[in-house]
Amino acid sequence: MIKPIEQKISSNSKIVVKPLVSGFDLNTPVCAINWFDLKVTWLYNLYTIIASKIVAKVEGKLYFKGTLHSKIEGPEIERRDNLMIVCYAGSHLFLQMVKIKLFQMISILRIAAVKQFCFGFTQNLIDKSTINNNFRKGQLYLVHHFQGEKDWIKENLPALQSVAYEHNTEVFFCGITSANLVREKSGKQQAAEFFMDGIIVFSADVEESFDELRNNQIYKIFKKKNKTNSLYLFARQY
Repeated sequence: MIKPIEQKISSNSKIVVKPLVSGFDLNTPVCAINWFDLKVTWLYNLYTIIASKIVAKVEGKLYFKGTLHSKIEGPEIERRDNLMIVCYAGSHLFLQMVKIKLFQMISILRIAAVKQFCFGFTQNLIDKSTINNNFRKGQLYLVHHFQGEKDWIKENLPALQSVAYEHNTEVFFCGITSANLVREKSGKQQAAEFFMDGIIVFSADVEESFDELRNNQIYKIFKKKNKTNSLYLFARQY
């Protein structure tokens, strides 16, 4: 059993990172998936202004931020209107961030501003130095999260990247769930909701390229291996 990683944040509470994959430790790079709806947009915007400065202090990097343009398929219960991916060089940096008092204080703003908040840690299988990060604000990205074959993705990612390239798309992000987040207070644990085994984000210049990709046989094989597939178009904001 892989030992959880803990950070005490008060006299009776702590944050626990529970690894789901072998070899996970404090120094394993992680990308945090924030998948949520908004209740109060202006309040969330205020939260992000302050939080972004704290994230920068621990060298966290905003990798992707987008809003839902349209749903293609998938269970309605798993649909959310916002996706934000933030990457850290190690979970120790995330835990360092959550013990900062200001971050704990502004988390009250986030709780008040969002609903149906899902959060989990992933391992990005894509070498960030190889991707094209140029984009225009509002550019559409295909987001595919799933429950199922994490091992298939690890073994066949090069083939999926080749298929994407054939259809003028790129695998911009491929995150495999690597750890869950748990808050423990007075001995009682509450895990953050997270129902994804993985999430893939594709980029393309035109929406038609995503349609071609989805009709590719290799892509269809991957979908059939999963228990659930949810596909959306997201307009990128960052």
